Amino acid sequence: MWYRTIIKDNGKPHLLAVTVLADIVYWYRPSEVRDEGTGQVTGWKKRFKGDMLQKTYQQYSDLFGESKRSIKAAFDRLEGLGVIKRFFRNVTCSNGIVLNNIMFISLDTDVLYRLTYPGDGTGDTGKKQDATTDGSSQLKHDSAGHKYTTGSMDVEDRGCITGVYNNKEEKTDAIPGRGDSSIKKGIWKEAATPIQKNVPPPVKDVDIHKDKKCPACNERTKDKADKTKLYSNIIKQNIDYDNIKYDLKGDYKYLDELLGIIVDTVSFEREKIHIGGADMPYQAVKSRFMKLDSLHIRYVLGCMKNNTKKIMNIKAYLLAALYNAPYTINHYYQSQVNHDLYGVYG
Repeated sequence: MWYRTIIKDNGKPHLLAVTVLADIVYWYRPSEVRDEGTGQVTGWKKRFKGDMLQKTYQQYSDLFGESKRSIKAAFDRLEGLGVIKRFFRNVTCSNGIVLNNIMFISLDTDVLYRLTYPGDGTGDTGKKQDATTDGSSQLKHDSAGHKYTTGSMDVEDRGCITGVYNNKEEKTDAIPGRGDSSIKKGIWKEAATPIQKNVPPPVKDVDIHKDKKCPACNERTKDKADKTKLYSNIIKQNIDYDNIKYDLKGDYKYLDELLGIIVDTVSFEREKIHIGGADMPYQAVKSRFMKLDSLHIRYVLGCMKNNTKKIMNIKAYLLAALYNAPYTINHYYQSQVNHDLYGVYG
C-alpha cells in the first residue's frame, strides 16, 4: 500500500522513500523477549537505546547504495507526509567531545496507520471510545478481530505492522491476535462483545498467522517481493546488465545466475554471511556488492570460463569470487599482461 500512498509529484511511487520508511519502522517495532525455559513471550523491548532513533544520511547512503542527496530527498518526502520528523541535537560523548547537529528520527504511528490502511474507515487513528462511565478506557481491536480495552497505559497495537509501544518497555504475557488468549491481568482485557454489530466473535486460540490469513503478514510477504525487485533493478543498472547480456549472446544464463546471487545476498538482512570460510558482517558484504560494476562482473565471468578445477560448492565459490572481485581485478589483468608480453621486448 505504501507504493500507492508514498508517491512523487508525478504520481509515481517514491521507491527510495518507501525503503527508508521500512527500515525506520523496523527499528521502531519492538523486539520480543522470550522465556528461555518455556519459550513463551514475556515482554517487548526497544531496538535502540535513546528516546528516538539516531541515524545519518551517510548510513542510509551506504546501506542502499544511493547518494546522500537522494536519501535527503526521501526524508523530505516522508517528513512532508508527516509520518516522520527529524530533530537535530548536540550530543556529548563520554570522553567529553561534543557532536553537533546529530539527526534523530521520530515516527508518527497514526500517520503510518493511515498510509498503510487508507481505506480502513475508522478515522485517523482507528480508535473507538468505550462506553464506560469515566471514559478513561479506550476500545480497540487487534489483527485477529479481538476486542480489548486499555486503561491508563498508552499502548497501540495494530496487528503486526507497527506495534510501536511509544518507547515503553511494557511486559505482557501475550499479545492479542497472536494465537494465545491468556492476557496479563490489568493490562489487556478482552471485551464480551465484538466491535461491529451483527458480527460473531472470533474463535479463540486460532493462530491466523499459521494459516497465512493475516492481512498484515501477507502485506509483509508482498513487501519482501517488492524489495527484491527494487534491488534487482538497482543492481542491473550498476552492472550495465543489458550490455553484458547482449555481448554474451546465448550464454547470458551465467549472468543471470550471478545477478540472482547478488540480489539474494543484499535483499535479506541477517547478522552474518559466510564467505570464504569466514563469517562476514552483512552490512559490509552488502556495501561491497552494491558497488559492483560491469568490469567486476565480466572479470568473474571470464575467470569462471577459464577455470578447469572441480568446484564442490559452486554458490559459495561464486559468492567469494564476487566479494573479492573489487580487490583482485587489477592484479589479475596485470598478471595477464605480464604473461603475454614476457620476452617480447627482452
